[in-house]
Amino acid sequence: TKNYGVNILIGESTYDAVQNFACLEMDLIRVKGKQQAVRIYALLGDEVAASEDAFKTLKTAHEKMIAAYQKGDFKTAKKQAQTCKKLGLYNLDMVYNLYTGRCEKMMKNPPKDWDGVYIAQTK
Repeated sequence: TKNYGVNILIGESTYDAVQNFACLEMDLIRVKGKQQAVRIYALLGDEVAASEDAFKTLKTAHEKMIAAYQKGDFKTAKKQAQTCKKLGLYNLDMVYNLYTGRCEKMMKNPPKDWDGVYIAQTK
């Protein structure tokens, strides 16, 4: 959670059980010492939070950012990260700063054979 600035991160199986809660995909990540990439999600609230218009707006913009990033469209992902940050919801500035920085780095030095997976250097 420290890298994303959120209180609760959950994996795919937990996400599958609470999809009606306010959750956002944070990353497709391969952690040090593991071969398989996993999707991780921030759990931000319950069903009531998930039904609020502000969350729905954020989720739409956030999903566009994640999709662009994972397909290697770093310019669009950066723009979407900035859009999400401007919404100012759920104290997610750290997440959007993280993605802005990653995108800037990837635009300067495009990765070869990008598969959308971020490889974490630490656990």
